[in-house]
Amino acid sequence: GAAPELEDAEAALTAARAAAADAAEEAMRTSTALARAEEAGDAARSAVDTATAAVREAKDAVEEAEGSRRLALEAVEAALGSGDPAEALAGHRAAVGEADAAVAEAERLVADALEAEERERARTVEATGALEEVRDSLNRLAERLGVDGGFGTDAPALREGLGRIREAWIAGKRAADDALTEATAARERAEKARARVLTDAGLEPDLDLAAARSAAAASLEELEQQAATLRSRLAELEDLEEREADTIGARDRLERLVADLAPSRFLRFVLDEKRRVLAAIGSERLEELSAGRYRFSDDGSFDVVDLMAAEHTRPASSLSGGETFLASLALALALAELVGRDGGRLDAFFLDEGFGSLDPEHLDLAMDGIERLVAGAADRLVVVVSHVPALRERIEDLIVLDKHPATGDTVVTGGARPGEGAA
Repeated sequence: GAAPELEDAEAALTAARAAAADAAEEAMRTSTALARAEEAGDAARSAVDTATAAVREAKDAVEEAEGSRRLALEAVEAALGSGDPAEALAGHRAAVGEADAAVAEAERLVADALEAEERERARTVEATGALEEVRDSLNRLAERLGVDGGFGTDAPALREGLGRIREAWIAGKRAADDALTEATAARERAEKARARVLTDAGLEPDLDLAAARSAAAASLEELEQQAATLRSRLAELEDLEEREADTIGARDRLERLVADLAPSRFLRFVLDEKRRVLAAIGSERLEELSAGRYRFSDDGSFDVVDLMAAEHTRPASSLSGGETFLASLALALALAELVGRDGGRLDAFFLDEGFGSLDPEHLDLAMDGIERLVAGAADRLVVVVSHVPALRERIEDLIVLDKHPATGDTVVTGGARPGEGAA
């Protein structure tokens, strides 16, 4: 009586497997799949319960068969004592065979029931896995839709989660539809505004802005290249202008230098400079010789500055004879010093007359200046030509000249070595 129940259990388990597979495939799309999976799980659990009951019944049958066998054996033992033993034994053997067959059949039924129970348990695990996959899918979908997840694996929780997800999806779809409608309207307004702007700008309303932008970018790049070329040429022009200015300045300097180096102007320039230096040095000597009264002007004209008359400047021709001699002697001393500064040599000076116009004080000053000329260079010759007798006391080497009484020639009368004379 157990075999039809096992077949029913197998059929129920097959239906449960199919229902679980359908539930795994359809769980995310419809709630019907969830209900079907729930029914399949219930059916599977019912089948498992049925199979468990069948196993219990088979065990009871086995135990009953074992009791029957024991009773049969006891009956054989009791029966051996009376009647035909062979017949009794044969009957008892037949009963034992029937009991053994019943036990074997019961054991087979138990094994089949256990196998069916294992299959149902595997199917239950498979169905549970499918329900977990459904739950995970619902949780992921809930996260995407912003719905609180954490659904369980039981059917009511999954059904509730699916309902919440459906509500969120409907609300999101409604919001998306509204946003799409608004975006479509905004796009239409933007297209109209674009056409209006292009028309106001004198362009075609359906102008391809991307192509126009590309063309403008290409034109801008070309203009930038032209601007870069113009900037480079402008920099070259500025450099040429600077070089032109430098060249013009150099030309002006060269022209001025050529003009300044012309024979007449250059010599005049050199002489003017030398005169200024000579006047500066001569001023110091003249101030010494004149006891601090006279100096030369700074412009190289050799005018005389009278320090005793509020530095009044007057021409050299306004000096007296003695003052003129002192001024000339100051310039001679200055010339000797100037030549020595430039590395040259001035080996001889001839001072002809003028001493007679000096008073004793200025005569001493003049002789001090002459002695300074000699002291400045050991090989320098200073020749003083004068009729002043006081000079003979200050000069060691004398050449005395006189006129011959008969011929009137100038002859040396003293101071020269024998055989020397002058005409």
